[in-house]
Amino acid sequence: MGRVLPLHPAVLLLAVTAGAMAWGIAGAFVAVPLLAMVTAGTQAFLAEGRKLRPREREQPAEPPGLEPGRHLEH
Repeated sequence: MGRVLPLHPAVLLLAVTAGAMAWGIAGAFVAVPLLAMVTAGTQAFLAEGRKLRPREREQPAEPPGLEPGRHLEH
């Protein structure tokens, strides 16, 4: 058996129904692969966003001339 889509069966049924209503029998056949591509693309986009987020939270660099861990005294 091939790969299984990680989607609820109701979502697949809605996709097939929408494809059939829009483009007939050809739309019903194209709906599931199109839904799979959109789902995979969305998951990849979100995974890439999760990888980039920790870099945004890095601590700012120490000013030049200070030893690491020492702070300016006022």
